[in-house]
Amino acid sequence: MGHMSETPLSVVRRGSVPALGAALPRRRSGVTRVIGRVVLFLFNWRVVGEIPNLPKLVVIGAPHTSNWDFPLALACLWALDLEL
Repeated sequence: MGHMSETPLSVVRRGSVPALGAALPRRRSGVTRVIGRVVLFLFNWRVVGEIPNLPKLVVIGAPHTSNWDFPLALACLWALDLEL
């Protein structure tokens, strides 16, 4: 078909997470970080792209395609150890 471009932050298949900057608010919870990474691994997903190193930002996930959107978004937040 056509060329598939990546957005600045997108979730695609595999099982890893990018490194984050020091300014981002963190949960500092090893348990939720491991749970999030295990869920992403089990679903064969990974987070790719860069997250701006800012203390506050807005993340928009679209389109909402199924009931799995919320659990996978939560797994991404936990895997990245980000405070909501």
